[in-house]
Amino acid sequence: MVKIELTKGRRNIILVLFLFGLFIGSLDAGIIGPALQSIQGTFNIDSRLSSWVYTTYVLFFIVGSPIVAKLSDFKGKRNIYILSIAIFAIGSGLIAFSHVFELVILGRALQGFSAGGLFPLAAAFIGDYFPVEKRGTALGSLGSVYGMGAICGPVLGAIILPFGWEWLFLINIPIAICLILGSFLFIPIFEQNKEFNVDWLGIGLFSIAVSSLAFGLNRIDSSKFFESLFSFEVLPFILLFIILLPILFKIEKKSKEPLLPIELLKIKEMLVASCISLCFGMMVSIYVFLPSLALLIFFNDNSIASLIMLPIVLTSTIAAPIVGILLDRLGSKKIMVTGTISLLFGIIIMVFFFKIFYLFIFAEVFISFGLFTIVGAPIRYIVLTETKKGQRGSGQATVNILSNVGQLIGGALIGAIIASFSGKVIGYNISFVFIFIFAIISFLLAIQLKNRKEQLKTVELNNR
Repeated sequence: MVKIELTKGRRNIILVLFLFGLFIGSLDAGIIGPALQSIQGTFNIDSRLSSWVYTTYVLFFIVGSPIVAKLSDFKGKRNIYILSIAIFAIGSGLIAFSHVFELVILGRALQGFSAGGLFPLAAAFIGDYFPVEKRGTALGSLGSVYGMGAICGPVLGAIILPFGWEWLFLINIPIAICLILGSFLFIPIFEQNKEFNVDWLGIGLFSIAVSSLAFGLNRIDSSKFFESLFSFEVLPFILLFIILLPILFKIEKKSKEPLLPIELLKIKEMLVASCISLCFGMMVSIYVFLPSLALLIFFNDNSIASLIMLPIVLTSTIAAPIVGILLDRLGSKKIMVTGTISLLFGIIIMVFFFKIFYLFIFAEVFISFGLFTIVGAPIRYIVLTETKKGQRGSGQATVNILSNVGQLIGGALIGAIIASFSGKVIGYNISFVFIFIFAIISFLLAIQLKNRKEQLKTVELNNR
């Protein structure tokens, strides 16, 4: 393997390129929200079918994350990053020029698949080429950009939408061209290409399992939750997922180059981090419903109610660099324990004092800070600490997958809870109790993590 020595300046330029790719990838997950009604009108489809514009992106994001990460471990980060951005641009163009809805779904699948590997790629680059004392700060910038992209997506979508929903995707093409040119100019070929033993069976089973879960959850009628859960439109797909999961794990254990790094989950720290990531996905789904709650108790206009997300954007932006700097000094455990306490405090305020506007905002800040410290730089730092060079892309993909699976499940369950109470305030209250349980679990898991001294010892061992 060829080891490239990078100057500080070039290393930072490469990081910026990764950050821009990560931003447009996370942005496009939510930018579609304001355009769903326009897309329904263009293709004459109902709301359940149009929801697949979002669900397809998330689904293929989950599928693409381990595949792209594994490819980067074998074929080099530059080649796979350029390929990912190119596929993302092709998907964007396909959506913008689609004349049938099926092509929109295909374009979203290409977008989601390519975007899924961008975070693992960037995080693995930091682990391989940033010194230990700078990793936390760099990972903090990744978390900040990813969070801002996801939250700013709906806001930017609302601004661009008057020019036509197609422009939500056309703007990606010139950005992608600039990123590809910049990659050829500044990113060296880090590693020699190695033979990639494709785990086609694992890829196939994983894709079928996650697709079944997503399809089953999407078909749930939240107003008749239990009735629809046991219907033929939902239950067979959920059961297929449950059946395929242990089979997939068994096959992956025997694979020479498994798609899912099952061996890494035998490491206690990685297992704890993965469980926390799944809890995060369950909890962060509540963000989707905050504007609806604000509309119910504070506002009469939907566009104004959407501004209730601004404190979350600001908190993520401010917290990211601070958490990154503190991470290099304190380690993941102290930050994540503090974050889960902040999360619990915010949820308590939201449950009991949500009707008081300034306390609602106050609670948002504590919840946002708590969630950001769970899934942001600290958990990525754990993965970099516990993995060796050549494993880091796959390790990052693992926490990505679990986070997104958690969002799929959490979104469906929280939506069902709210709908079962006819969208009344009590439904939102019970939803916050639901995420409070997962916040407690996250706290209990976080206190089991290694301290800073133990983390540094592990880094030293894995860098030999």
